[in-house]
Amino acid sequence: MGCEWSAANHTYFQIANLFLAFTYFVPNTLSGLLLLRFFLGTAGFFFILWAGIILCSPDTLAWNLVFLAFNYGHAGWMLYKRRKIHFVEEHEVLYGAMFEQLGVPRWQYKCVADSSEVMELERDHVYAHEDETDGEHITILTNGSLRVMKAGNIMHRLKPYEFLDSPEWIASTTGNMAAPVTFQVTLISDGCTVITWKRRDLLRALRSEPHLKNIFDSLIGQDVAKKLFKSQTNPSTGFNSSNQSLNATSPKGYGSTKNSTNQFDVYAYNSETESLIAKDEKSSLLEIKTK
Repeated sequence: MGCEWSAANHTYFQIANLFLAFTYFVPNTLSGLLLLRFFLGTAGFFFILWAGIILCSPDTLAWNLVFLAFNYGHAGWMLYKRRKIHFVEEHEVLYGAMFEQLGVPRWQYKCVADSSEVMELERDHVYAHEDETDGEHITILTNGSLRVMKAGNIMHRLKPYEFLDSPEWIASTTGNMAAPVTFQVTLISDGCTVITWKRRDLLRALRSEPHLKNIFDSLIGQDVAKKLFKSQTNPSTGFNSSNQSLNATSPKGYGSTKNSTNQFDVYAYNSETESLIAKDEKSSLLEIKTK
């Protein structure tokens, strides 16, 4: 079949396709996605010049206007999200120590930072009273320490980056036990700084960030696991669950201890609670791996 070859298209058309060719070489990263949007938007820009000045085709012009607006708009949104975000000192420390190394971007962490409160607890300030205070917050220690007391005895001390109320949080937000839980220990400050979230505010903030919620669940689950380990074996006292029973638990299953003269009494958990914690932590870690 014979055909008549036309002359090559205008330079605008060639440049537009050159930028389209560049899109095949962008890396599979967030920066690559930004570069992809830039190349596609720029290609659309030269197609607009070609369609409006050379081709004089209104439909080609209109479609490429849409493509340009979408790609440049998305690129602008990505640049806005990647802007440098500064936190107060306590959140800078917490973000760098825990969340940054888990791949949480600053803009994502900001949604939970904005719903938190930084508190300075003076020495001997009582954060929670045994059998009186309901666990309605999730609080993490960023500086200083707190004493964990049971029946007037010191069980242990909380150190920076430990949660103050992780067992109560899990009990009040998970499964059939999703109800307010009363502290079974007393927490007294030695002079410290904490970051605290109300349960309702944090859950609302995490609703739109499922990946960040999985990370929070994992961190809280790991914190509870450490407390469980302390209840099973305490190196400083030689305590081991194989030679002492852990059946003396409260109805709520959190914070109960055996009657003992040992000043390093530890948390005891019932079997239902242990299963709940293990299941919640396992599912949270699996969800993070699939992201």
